[in-house]
Amino acid sequence: MTDLQASIDFSIELGTLTNVDLFQKGYYQVRVGLKTFSGRVPLKVTCHEPKRPESHTSVSTVRNSAILQGIAVSQTVQVMYKNEELLLNDVFKFTVQMLLDINKVKFCSDLCLGTVNPMNILLT
Repeated sequence: MTDLQASIDFSIELGTLTNVDLFQKGYYQVRVGLKTFSGRVPLKVTCHEPKRPESHTSVSTVRNSAILQGIAVSQTVQVMYKNEELLLNDVFKFTVQMLLDINKVKFCSDLCLGTVNPMNILLT
């Protein structure tokens, strides 16, 4: 069996955090992870943050964004008021690498279209 390594990239951009229904003032962050459900195809999921300018953090930022154990964590911001909109501008890139059986890949002109069993990818 000959294997082909394929990569799929997902970019997630968190623009603003809008507090719609404030129950309690406090510090909040958004966490994003990528879960895959595929029993037959070996997968490896990685996450990283592209470089950005130093002026990226907003005024209400308590802690900068980070990657913790494969989970993307936005800036930690302080929410004070109802309907408050806070600027995040965080970008995260997830890469899914997988091995495909070359015998199950169809080549059409210059495009490579894989015929792999359906797999679900869930953004959490």
